[in-house]
Formats: sequence, structure tokens, C-alpha cells
Amino acid sequence: DPGYIGTSMLFATVAETILTDRGSLSAQGGVFTPAALFGRSSLLERLARRGFEFKVIESDLPGVLACSGADGASYSGEETEGDGTFC
Repeated sequence: DPGYIGTSMLFATVAETILTDRGSLSAQGGVFTPAALFGRSSLLERLARRGFEFKVIESDLPGVLACSGADGASYSGEETEGDGTFC
């Protein structure tokens, strides 16, 4: 199951980033969104080295975020057809 493997790899990479980039994490204390906390860290580069790919593509519908999976297909919403791609 790609989602199971991807989720495990994502959490391990986040933990590694917290341990190694602690000094560069942009927030101190409280509750933060991932973008606020990891914005200046090496998280995206680490995930890219492990095969994660992030794309933002335009949508014809206002206010709807769409994304593209590794297979090139476009999706919108929260979860796709079980291929591990999330928007």
C-alpha cells in the first residue's frame, strides 16, 4: 500500500528534520502549522531525495486546490483513489 509506506517515510523524515534542524526551525513554542514550523528547514529537500514530489497546478474552480500525482493524473480534494496521493 503506497499510502502506508509513504506515511511511514514522511513521519520518519519529519522526525529526522526536527532532530537535525532544530536550530533552524522558525517557530518557538506553541502550536504551528507545518509550513510555519518547517518553512526554513531542509524537510522538502529530504522528502524529494526520498521520492516525494510536490506540485501546485491551476484549477478551473475558484478556491479549489488541485494537485498532480506521480502518475501525472490530476486530482482535487483530500484523497485520491488509494494511490497515496493527497491534495
